[in-house]
Amino acid sequence: MTPVQIAAACLFPILVAVSVPAAAGDVSCNKQQSLRSKNSGTPTAITFVNKTPAARFVLWIDFNGSPQQYAILGPGERFNVSTFMTHPWLITDGPGNCIDIFMPTKKARTVNLTRNPSFGEE
Repeated sequence: MTPVQIAAACLFPILVAVSVPAAAGDVSCNKQQSLRSKNSGTPTAITFVNKTPAARFVLWIDFNGSPQQYAILGPGERFNVSTFMTHPWLITDGPGNCIDIFMPTKKARTVNLTRNPSFGEE
């Protein structure tokens, strides 16, 4: 292999990993009670795309650990928000059950919401 081919082979898995949108949360819903936004030092952005057949609620977890609703996404809808690296984002169903929790990354990211939990009526 040439040096260029070796470099390409090494970089390809990294490029794939970065470009694939997340399908499951970054943080377990079990940790929701301990999460808080910490500071507003590093700005970034996150886009949520609802790929489920049901509504999804997008909530920012504030500095006190309280969820603050920012958007309700119908099936196929998207929501882009400017945020900061240490600000957790909670995704819930209609009754408010935690489905996923996402953390922003240094570079703007897109998160495809795909999980359809089985914990009751929505």
